[in-house]
Amino acid sequence: MPALNHSEVPQRESPVAHAGLPSGVSESESDSSPPMNTSLRGRVRNTRLPKKQSLMPLFEAVVNSIHAIEDSGASNSDGVINVTVNRILQDRLSTGIPSGPSDVIGFSIEDNGIGFNTTNFESFRTLDTEYKVSKGGRGIGRLLWVKCFDRVRVSSVYEESGEKRKRIFSFDAQSGINEHRDITLSDDQPTRTMVELVGVRDSYRNICPKLRDAISNQLFEHLLQYFLRREGCPMISIRDGDVKSCLQDRFSREFEESIASQTFALKGHEFSIAHVKFRDRISSGHFIALCADGRRVDNVPLKNRVPGLFERIEDSEGEFIHGSYVMSKFLDDCVRPDREGFDILDSVGLLRESEISRDELIVMALESARVHLSENLKLSRKFSEERIHQFVSKTPNYRPILKHLDPESKIVDPSITDRELELHLHKEQQVLEHGLIEQGQNVLQVKDGEDVEHYEQRIQGFIEKITDINMSTLARYVSHRRVIIEFLAKSISSVDGNGYAREARIHQLIMPRGSDSEDVDEMRSNLWLVDERLAFHDYLASDKPLSRQPILSSESNKRPDINALKFGNNPALVSDGRLGQIPSLTIIELKCPMQNERNNPLAQTLEYLDAIRAGRVKTARGRPIPKAGDLFAYCYIIADLSSHVVQQCEQQDFAIMQDGAGYFRHFQNLRAYVEVISYDRLVSGARERNHAFFAKLGLPST
Repeated sequence: MPALNHSEVPQRESPVAHAGLPSGVSESESDSSPPMNTSLRGRVRNTRLPKKQSLMPLFEAVVNSIHAIEDSGASNSDGVINVTVNRILQDRLSTGIPSGPSDVIGFSIEDNGIGFNTTNFESFRTLDTEYKVSKGGRGIGRLLWVKCFDRVRVSSVYEESGEKRKRIFSFDAQSGINEHRDITLSDDQPTRTMVELVGVRDSYRNICPKLRDAISNQLFEHLLQYFLRREGCPMISIRDGDVKSCLQDRFSREFEESIASQTFALKGHEFSIAHVKFRDRISSGHFIALCADGRRVDNVPLKNRVPGLFERIEDSEGEFIHGSYVMSKFLDDCVRPDREGFDILDSVGLLRESEISRDELIVMALESARVHLSENLKLSRKFSEERIHQFVSKTPNYRPILKHLDPESKIVDPSITDRELELHLHKEQQVLEHGLIEQGQNVLQVKDGEDVEHYEQRIQGFIEKITDINMSTLARYVSHRRVIIEFLAKSISSVDGNGYAREARIHQLIMPRGSDSEDVDEMRSNLWLVDERLAFHDYLASDKPLSRQPILSSESNKRPDINALKFGNNPALVSDGRLGQIPSLTIIELKCPMQNERNNPLAQTLEYLDAIRAGRVKTARGRPIPKAGDLFAYCYIIADLSSHVVQQCEQQDFAIMQDGAGYFRHFQNLRAYVEVISYDRLVSGARERNHAFFAKLGLPST
């Protein structure tokens, strides 16, 4: 086959623009074609460049060349398409400094197809034609050409009625087809067509890729499905400056041997699917491509759709990106004119038996991809298991639930952050807990036909699962406690050598200020730092005026740091106001760490006690309490043992604690027990009480 001619200089003028004719041509026929439909300019304005298809004008021209070769009757192995990237010539010699790739100003596309014979030309100049519908032609290509470029120049040698002819014309958005000539050739030239996209518009210049590899990669990926066809694809080459590349060579080198093709049927329609491995990063991620008429139309990312299919997967040759191309006559018939989607439903309802939905197609393609990649995904799952094991070794509260998780929910991207992994496991734990609640409603009911052995196994399985989940919840809570203890230890220490933490910070840590038991749930308070029994209360207030507490009828504006009303052993979560045992009061007074204050915290605490008793204490639900004025009180004063505090304790005949970090006394006449606790004792006591839990989980005490 004769070699095809190329445009050697990007700015050259095509013979189409000249009044004279090229050598070897006799002007036996020439006519002036009537203008295209007057709605051309409106159609061009309304034509939009498809999203993420910045090279669509070039794609359309190359696909037209493929169709022209097929229409010529030649096999694709004999077809040749040459693409030339035309750029602005830049003078770099003056500075000697390379300035990067110059702007693309146009493309030249040449093929040895059937050419612009009378039938093809009439189809071209008719906007709404169905001539190429069978090949997926919708007439959008030429509109995109003049949407993105000032004009299109065409020179085509074709054969008709036994003679060779040459058709030359220009095409633009203002006047449609112009400078048209159709002439008889005096010599036997090979059929060929050159389409030149000339004068890039500013609006398109900004989105047209500049880099040589970007242009080559995008064109290759867009045309890949043509290479996947049984009939193959013509020889396509790209010339950009002095560099020429052949897409066939790349396909043979990178894809041909690794492509796997399968077929499946859906509601009476046949589909083929080709699985492709991309070694180079020409795809941003794994995908399924729904194709029509040899073109990629709908792209479906596979992220989070196939368990174990992460950003990159591996085989014996290294990492790759996976792509699945789905093709069918059904998709050819359903593609939209703009080729941005299909006229099919996303999902089907009443028409489920006959209509095919996009969701159904994707499900079938996903299953095919899952089976095809099964061996590759085994290694990904292994890495995933190692990542989870690494995480739970330092966050053990999730270890008990792992064996109850769905296998697919335990497959995570090995590159996931600890934060993302914890959110994932926490979400899965919530799903398990919700399922247990539903299962627990009916677990004790014997099912129809169920024997005793199966019933006992089912009960045992339920108990085992709920035990493990409760262990996980407990472990998470114990881990939370360790963090709180360490934060308290830091809060009572000096801060950057510039003073000491304020009382308010510690107060907020134990119980948010200005709140009460109606405002704050158990996990937002840390009363256990002082006394585990404070979880059992009917009402608790933090830094709230006595006049605003519903358990009192008081006009006092005194604000105890923390005060609580407790009924025996009724915990806050189940307390209903009934008097189980003799009720009691608790008062906690916090002092600023490392401060030698001269006030009297004992007197201040007892004043709070008198004011509360005088307020005629009642339950949180408004029920009276017999002998409310005699309620026994537990008072805790938390302060560093400054010389002033120690002096007050000794004057009031307090007994010193065994470790020397606190004092205590029972005031029988006041019906009150008072402890003065140092902050060091508060921290060490919390650590000691929780040490066994920390040790069981493998957590350090400090």
